Amino acid sequence: MNVFDPAHPNSHRLTSIPIRERHYRGENPYALIEAVMETVQTLDHYGAYLRHELPIETRLSCQVSNYEGEVCNGGHEQFISNSGWSLEVQADVEQGLAAMGALAIQTLFREVAQRVNIDAKELEAVRARGGFDHRDFGKVDNWIGHKDSEFYTLKRETDFAGMHAAWLRSLECIQSVPDLEWKFVIAGAIQAQILREARLHAKGQRASDFLADIRAQAPLIKPLEVYVGELGARHKIALNDLPTRSWRTWPQGRLTWRGVFETRRPSIWIGLRYQCFLAEFITATNTLVLYRLKNLGHDDIVEIVGPAIGQITLERCEE
Repeated sequence: MNVFDPAHPNSHRLTSIPIRERHYRGENPYALIEAVMETVQTLDHYGAYLRHELPIETRLSCQVSNYEGEVCNGGHEQFISNSGWSLEVQADVEQGLAAMGALAIQTLFREVAQRVNIDAKELEAVRARGGFDHRDFGKVDNWIGHKDSEFYTLKRETDFAGMHAAWLRSLECIQSVPDLEWKFVIAGAIQAQILREARLHAKGQRASDFLADIRAQAPLIKPLEVYVGELGARHKIALNDLPTRSWRTWPQGRLTWRGVFETRRPSIWIGLRYQCFLAEFITATNTLVLYRLKNLGHDDIVEIVGPAIGQITLERCEE
């Protein structure tokens, strides 16, 4: 039987999702809205949960949140283009707005939907523009632009985010849990999905260790610069005396620091005719490793990473 079949006998369904207590009880409505989004995305990514296996209210919340974010960023045309504008997406947004009591915005959304859905060519143009004037598909629809402005006004006057958060707090499927327990409740839900590995395999993905990933992504107890300075001090390298402007980040997550004279090269800043060092963060071991860089030549700089001369373990906060 297809592992994505809603009728599969091993399909595991959740009647609630956990939210960290600080987000549930916080004053910022977006903290709760984004926490629901984070939890749903985590269960999707790690647990391979399907739409019908999570409380429908959580899906509606995510769609409304996405709608708000896209419209605020680039208008209704951007939302239509980026969301895929399927009948399912449209129904989710309209149902979500109705459920949380945002009736004025629901009416506005329905008007926009009717406008773009009535003409296939117009819908194609809107999707192609994505909120920007297009050489082949014309300028952004002025009528939709006015609806964007109306949305911004309604969002502000009706406290849209507050309404959304209040609705979430009223739902039995939103479960507040102590902050430090959240990851364990999530991990349990991930393991409970028996079809997880089969679904990930069918999509060409590997199962990831959620707890290992969340620990690796937890905030550092001290700023990274402090750890680098401590590592350098162990080897009598005075790094903390360098100005802030001398710090640069490689796309691979490496940091370099060097002497006074600097020259720019693609993706890396290195010292010229001065001794240089490189610190690389190793995710798998949660360590910062120190290397000596060898610079060869004068006008043409060649950077060579020498052997590691030391390392330090980074300490992370408990999430």
